[in-house]
Amino acid sequence: MADPVNGNLKLSVADRKPVVPAINPMAGLKGQKDDRTAFKSYLSEGRIGDVKDYWPGMEMAIEWIHKAGGDLVRERPEKYRMSRTKLAVLIGDFKRFGGRAMEIFSAQQTEEVTKTLVRFSESQSLRSSCGSDFHGPGRPWSENGKVPELPPRCSPVCEGWF
Repeated sequence: MADPVNGNLKLSVADRKPVVPAINPMAGLKGQKDDRTAFKSYLSEGRIGDVKDYWPGMEMAIEWIHKAGGDLVRERPEKYRMSRTKLAVLIGDFKRFGGRAMEIFSAQQTEEVTKTLVRFSESQSLRSSCGSDFHGPGRPWSENGKVPELPPRCSPVCEGWF
């Protein structure tokens, strides 16, 4: 991943992994025993599906979403492989540019990670969200709606929408 704050955010092939199961049967691709094999065969570095994506900087993207009437949530901050210091900078920049909420937890997350994300959210006065990380049926770690409730001290992102 390149610089998510200043632009040219390059999505890695891992960011496109959920697309493989949908593309595989449609394209008539056979001989792949599972999604992981299909991913390696078609989306890994140098393969036919290895297409680099470039995105605007965080500040511009947040501005666009606000102009469209959206409310922005920093999704899955614990999934980025960065130190706590860098994560704090990312979340701080997100807030500074107009981000309003962050995901506190998604599927298969330890209690310690949840506590850390709650502290980040509180330190930046961000509202909170949660998600099951649903990518399709048959994946028990990400069943739709199987997430615990937000901790009581968190303010849900949807508070005040209705």
